[in-house]
Amino acid sequence: MAPSTKRNSARSSDHRTARNTQVYLLSASLLFLSIACSDDPEQHYTTRRDSAGIEIIEIGAGDKLLAWEFEEEFRLGGKDVGPEAFYRVGPSNAKTDSLGNIYILNGARFSTFSPEGRFLWAAGTEGGGPGEIRLPGPIAVTPGGTVGVYDWNGAKLVRFDSEGRALDRLALQFSLNRGKIHVYNNSMVYLTWGGASLEEGADIRLVRIENGSASVLALVNIPNNKIKPPGCPVGLAGRPPVFTPETRWAAARDNIAVTSTADYTVNVFVQGEHTRIVRRAIEPIPATEADGLREMGGGISVGFMRGRSSTGQRPCSGAALLEAQGMAEVMPVIKRMAMAPDGALWVETRKDADDTSIDVFDSSGDYQGTLPQETPFPVIFLPGNKIGAAIRNDDGVDHLVIYRVVIGE
Repeated sequence: MAPSTKRNSARSSDHRTARNTQVYLLSASLLFLSIACSDDPEQHYTTRRDSAGIEIIEIGAGDKLLAWEFEEEFRLGGKDVGPEAFYRVGPSNAKTDSLGNIYILNGARFSTFSPEGRFLWAAGTEGGGPGEIRLPGPIAVTPGGTVGVYDWNGAKLVRFDSEGRALDRLALQFSLNRGKIHVYNNSMVYLTWGGASLEEGADIRLVRIENGSASVLALVNIPNNKIKPPGCPVGLAGRPPVFTPETRWAAARDNIAVTSTADYTVNVFVQGEHTRIVRRAIEPIPATEADGLREMGGGISVGFMRGRSSTGQRPCSGAALLEAQGMAEVMPVIKRMAMAPDGALWVETRKDADDTSIDVFDSSGDYQGTLPQETPFPVIFLPGNKIGAAIRNDDGVDHLVIYRVVIGE
């Protein structure tokens, strides 16, 4: 989404201090610093060329700061009971339809809200019957409001119509690897895998399936290391070196963007056809031990079995994991992407070890500019120049926060 609404008048004092309203505003000092740090003409360029029917867009490393504001309208989630009793928000469990209705999956049940945040209805429950899910995975929503919840038990989509009535289950041609599912018209996009031997690693494929015919949009081999971190109770498999490039993708309607390398290269597909490659001259950052430890966080807890009896969870520290897994030489430039219904693309980019920013491209691949690190990153897009972002509070609880995006001069 590249919002077009402009507003030149200053907001009143009452508006600035209105309850439940939060505004992210690019300051004049940030704008000055951005211009001062990127005034080299050689850093600001865009070239376009054709290569066997694929448009190649090359963009310089110089940033153009966008003067956008993000005004909070309302937030959902974090409640103890009721339809807002969810505590995690991300692209796998938060979706919208073409009207801007919001769907949030929490376990086997999802809640539906209007574009203004009013609760509409809920559906789904644990089990194996119609409208029931045993092992819930990600949610998919069509523009018309048909909902599918992936059930790991049987690799099927448990489906509901736009009013929450159960529909026939839909078997997937390939099992889901992880992450999210995108459904549009007669096509479906998701990650699957194959060749998961310890020697060969796992081939992670981004597949698009249309009318039973599958095409591979991207393939990356992930080392399937088996490690025994020091101090951990058990060995672990399938943990590649930290910062190993994996497939990051975003989709909206019939547009798909995918990257699976460490450099800044985004491949764009329209109706399954490879139409565009967007590159920026931003080099990957060398990875340090401090970066690896930050990426690992506090480590993980692993279940420990003795015979058929569980002895509970045992900690495996981030330092122990990093020592056993190893680390790639560089950190991938692109962290994540989001795509608006019109095909506009938001790309979160590492500029250095401690700083990220967000590049925005319009639906033709033109670079619109860059937003600073504190900008809310879209999980969903709504009509009227609005986005929804996952904002975590001090207690570690996610809220889905809806912002109106306003462009300044």
